[in-house]
Amino acid sequence: MPPARRRPRGPGRPRADRASGLDPEAIARAALALIDREGLDDFSLRKLAAALGCQPMSLYHHVPSKGALLDLVAAHLIAQVRVPATGAWRPRLAAVARAYLGVAADHPRAAVLMVTRRFNLPSQLAFLEQVLGLLRDSGLDAAHAAMAFRQLGFFLNGAAMALVSLRGEQPDATPSAVDRIAPELPPRVAASARYLAAPHFDAHVARGLEIVLDGIAALPRG
Repeated sequence: MPPARRRPRGPGRPRADRASGLDPEAIARAALALIDREGLDDFSLRKLAAALGCQPMSLYHHVPSKGALLDLVAAHLIAQVRVPATGAWRPRLAAVARAYLGVAADHPRAAVLMVTRRFNLPSQLAFLEQVLGLLRDSGLDAAHAAMAFRQLGFFLNGAAMALVSLRGEQPDATPSAVDRIAPELPPRVAASARYLAAPHFDAHVARGLEIVLDGIAALPRG
């Protein structure tokens, strides 16, 4: 019997050896693009492998699990938040805050990863080191620098998720009742509804950030 002929690979069939050129950064970029396009609920390693032109198992040479991959995407997002190296602490910290919310605005379907994934990777720890260093440069000791970081994080994470909600980017989003002024709204809600709408969001965030920075400025130093 003649040896069986190997079936030729069709142009649409992925090749495992294409994964040899991958690295964690390339995987993170592709995963973020897929999440931006389809959302986290529909994200899978199988779809990511298809987008990268490799077999799903090939991804495990670079990331051991889906959780590790999501950590990688979160780190990729955080890496886009620049910490100014010079200047007074308050405008530098304000710049970090605005950059963080800018990343959330640019990637609303992935922003939840910035909020929920822990800082486990070296790039995330480097970011934390920079921000804590900024706070220590302002005269705070280690304990109060940690407190300031948490206070700023609480505000920014809440603002980021409010931004996502305002844009209706969460799965199965429904229209907000507060976006319309209607007789069925409770009276105080109706009175404030126009000010809770999207056009006022940026001003509210800016004012909230100033309040947080005032609180950090009031922490004991020296």
